[in-house]
Amino acid sequence: MKCAANGTSTNRKGYTSASVQSGGASLTPAGVTLGTPGYMAPEQLRGGVVDHRSDLFNLGAVLYEMLTGQPPFRGKSTSEVSSAILNDDPIEATQADSDKFDPALARLLCRCLEKNPNERIQSAQDLAFDLEAFLLPPVRALQLRRTRAAGALALAAIVLAMASFFAGRQLESIHPRAMPAFHRLTYRAGVITGARFSPDGQSVIYSAAWDGNPVEAFTTRIGGPESRPLGLPSAGVLAISSAGELAISLGCELNWAECRGTLARMPLAGGAPREVLDDVFYADWSPDAKNLAVVRAVDGRVRLEYPIGKVLYEAAGWITYPRVSPTGDRIAFLDHPTLGEDGGSVAIVDLSGHKTTLSAGWKNLKGLAWSPKGDEIWFSADRIARSQLVYAVTLSGKVRLVLQAPGWMRLQEISRDGRVLLLQANPRSRIMF
Repeated sequence: MKCAANGTSTNRKGYTSASVQSGGASLTPAGVTLGTPGYMAPEQLRGGVVDHRSDLFNLGAVLYEMLTGQPPFRGKSTSEVSSAILNDDPIEATQADSDKFDPALARLLCRCLEKNPNERIQSAQDLAFDLEAFLLPPVRALQLRRTRAAGALALAAIVLAMASFFAGRQLESIHPRAMPAFHRLTYRAGVITGARFSPDGQSVIYSAAWDGNPVEAFTTRIGGPESRPLGLPSAGVLAISSAGELAISLGCELNWAECRGTLARMPLAGGAPREVLDDVFYADWSPDAKNLAVVRAVDGRVRLEYPIGKVLYEAAGWITYPRVSPTGDRIAFLDHPTLGEDGGSVAIVDLSGHKTTLSAGWKNLKGLAWSPKGDEIWFSADRIARSQLVYAVTLSGKVRLVLQAPGWMRLQEISRDGRVLLLQANPRSRIMF
């Protein structure tokens, strides 16, 4: 085996909003190199920044040795081995050894052993998926003799188990790793329908039905103990523009803990709301604060418009959480194939109406936001349990888990400086007479 050279009805769940900010401490002093010669990633040997991709290089070296009986990088001394890791491709196996495994598996291991971390497999979960795909196709199994197939399948099962182990364990980093810090903002019982950061990032504007009362809009300073009403009864907060203008839902009717009503615009500093459009479910501002993306029902079909009046996508089921990208050239949204059900996929559509599904097969899919750089879309959902964890997906479809915590979490927004606004749900049932 030789690798090619590298190129250089109303849901009565109670939600509590909270912002998250990162911080962390060092685990191992900078400049200290830890690892076993022969299996260390190039960035480890150079004393550079290491992360989970360095562990994938280590895993690839172990798998190579399991398949060929020899380590991928060899030499008569530690310095020669280190030089081979930094400069050479893995030593080509003998023809007899290469017959023991499929060329597709060889290419997969080469991706684990790339010198450049950006060109490696990016997660142990991706490696597990690739190995699973290697096992499943029946055509390949028919091409192998039974004895050889039994050995290959047994080995691949071991490899898959190892990859799953690496994906599940908490890997320590030599360099500091940020840990989230949570700050609770509200303490009352009720339903929060939506929340957004103010343009300066120092306040949160939200709408809630507290203690069984109608929906009302509030503002609270981050770090402050109290929320102040904005004097907007029966109004749900949909979005806030960069220029400080609110998009609100007048006459808010609760629909699965969210508002449906008349879209209106109103300066955050104060003034009378100006009605724009009836029967709007969701809205979001463009980066230049001039246009709105909206989700509304027309003739029994739910559609996404941006700007208002221009239909970019019409769903067979329904659409939730439209979010305009930081560059204004795409709209991210949650696409639900069945009306009234919250399962579905994360998708984007460009301004010409071309839709791309980034990740499908999610349950309890609610909440979405763009990362500040616009390179990821964060969302709250889960694949197995009816819970809500926070995930991120790149525009190429790579998914990663961002946050796992007790309870239900619904993503609201990510600020320009990386703080995250979440609703945390604590479902309760009551008997009233």
